[in-house]
Amino acid sequence: SGAPVDGSAATFSWNFLPDAQAYQLQIGTTPGFEDVICTIDAGDATHLTVYEMLPEDGSVFYWRIRARTAEDWLPWSAPQPFEAATDEQVEAYTSAQASADAAAEEREEEAESDLLPPFLSGETPRWRTALVMSIMVVSFVALSVLLVDVALDLATADPDAPATVEGSISTPPTNYEVLDAEAGTYQIPVEQAMNRLAEQENAAPTRWTVPE
Repeated sequence: SGAPVDGSAATFSWNFLPDAQAYQLQIGTTPGFEDVICTIDAGDATHLTVYEMLPEDGSVFYWRIRARTAEDWLPWSAPQPFEAATDEQVEAYTSAQASADAAAEEREEEAESDLLPPFLSGETPRWRTALVMSIMVVSFVALSVLLVDVALDLATADPDAPATVEGSISTPPTNYEVLDAEAGTYQIPVEQAMNRLAEQENAAPTRWTVPE
């Protein structure tokens, strides 16, 4: 497709055709091949190197290939242009093409990173990304442990157990809800109620209602 090739050793290659028994390569100065430079039988190979048959002055040539099956020769392929140049020009072209491909790939990666959250893109340091990911993992593990504990509590709880406990206090609780002030009935956390019962078991009984 117009790329430069080394005129002193130009290599041509083509796709394999399952029914082909032989191939023929042709080089000309025009796309219509009015002026044919050479026609070379390539046998059953799918590549061929032409030595010392082309100039190295940047002239444009055309090449085409055809295959022969058991019946006959197939039509010629579409002509492809190329530039017969020096080896240095070929290397310069190859380097420029590689740079262009790398730049295109970088632009594509930047476009993809714009669609990612900041902590997954290249816009933040690696340590910050690692920290955020670690926090997410720890949070997930902690939540999983909490859910397991709740499930175990529900599995071992006695559904027929009373929702109240009898106990006594000498000082008012610090975290409670008054249910009946005259009767001395309060609603407090069960842990607080049990602690007070253990500490003041000899005091006058007061009824504490524990939420179910």
